[in-house]
Amino acid sequence: LWRSVTLLSEASAQSSYDMALKTLLDLRDLAAEGGKEAEFRAELLALREARKRKVSFIRRLDREGLK
Repeated sequence: LWRSVTLLSEASAQSSYDMALKTLLDLRDLAAEGGKEAEFRAELLALREARKRKVSFIRRLDREGLK
């Protein structure tokens, strides 16, 4: 699933960002249920760093509390 988020976040289409965000929210929930919040956070921080120039995508993450 992380690979799909990476690919979707590389696109510039807003619909791709929407799908990436939905997947991230699902991954966050799964991580919380499985006690893997630290792993999720590390992956999220790496994604944010890799996509830091995609301002619209980062804003969407921020709005959903994915910081």
